[in-house]
Amino acid sequence: MTRAHSPTLEARRVVERGASFGLPHEALAAMVGVNPGTLRRHYRDELDLGTARMIGNVASALYETALNPQHPGHVTACIFILKTRGRWSTRAAPEAEPIDDPDPDV
Repeated sequence: MTRAHSPTLEARRVVERGASFGLPHEALAAMVGVNPGTLRRHYRDELDLGTARMIGNVASALYETALNPQHPGHVTACIFILKTRGRWSTRAAPEAEPIDDPDPDV
């Protein structure tokens, strides 16, 4: 009989950080000593939110650097991460078509 897995705070940190790097579930499972199914069952939030939190932190750092040029930031690294992991683009979004309002007085 196998022992039930009980996640630790440290294991949660490892999974969230690894997920933010884009590591596959198999690798993360091996890092915390469980199988991929157990990883997904016990670490769902860390897997789902790891990348989002990392992108938010990097975007915030880039934003702070833009607002304050003296802020020590690594602009090139931030841009690289946001383009590759955050799916950001330097291409302009297509402009929306105007909507005809059939009743402008409403």
